[in-house]
Amino acid sequence: MYRTLLSRITSLIFFVVFAELVVGGGGRLFSFGPITLRMVLFAIAMIITAVHFLSGEHLPKEFKRILTVFVVVYGLGIAIGILNGAEPRQWWDDIRPLLYIFMLPFFAFAVNNDQAVNHAAKVIRWGSISLALLFFLCLIIIHSGSVPFLDFYNPAIASTEFFFRGE
Repeated sequence: MYRTLLSRITSLIFFVVFAELVVGGGGRLFSFGPITLRMVLFAIAMIITAVHFLSGEHLPKEFKRILTVFVVVYGLGIAIGILNGAEPRQWWDDIRPLLYIFMLPFFAFAVNNDQAVNHAAKVIRWGSISLALLFFLCLIIIHSGSVPFLDFYNPAIASTEFFFRGE
C-alpha cells in the first residue's frame, strides 16, 4: 500500500511538474515574489525523490553516471572559478539554473512505464495546443481593439517571459 501511494503521488507531481515545464516557459510565468512555481515544484520533487531513496529504491547505473559526470565537471568549474577569484555570487548565478539536472532521479522514478510516457506525450500535445489557442486569442483580442495593446504589453513585458519585436 505504501509503495502504491508513493507511486500515485509521484505520478501526480510528475504530471504537474511536466505540465508547468511545457506551458511555463522559462519558469518565471507563475511567480510569487522571488519564489516561482517551478522552484516550489522542484522542492516537492526533491522531497519525493528522497522518500524513494529512503524506501530502498535505486537509480539505474546510467542515471548515476550522468549525475556523477555533472557533479565532477561543474565541481571542477566552480573550483577553477574560486581559484581565479570569482565571487561566490558569480559562480552561484552560473550554476543555479543548471541544478535542475537533479530532477533526473525524480523523472526516473516517475517515468517507469508506458502509461507515464503516454501521459507525458498528452501533456506536450495539449499544452502546445493550449498555448497556440491562447496566442491566437490574444491576437484576436488585441486586433479587435477589445484590449489596447499597451494594456497587454506592459504587464507581459514586466514578467520577463514574453519578448516582442521592435515593430
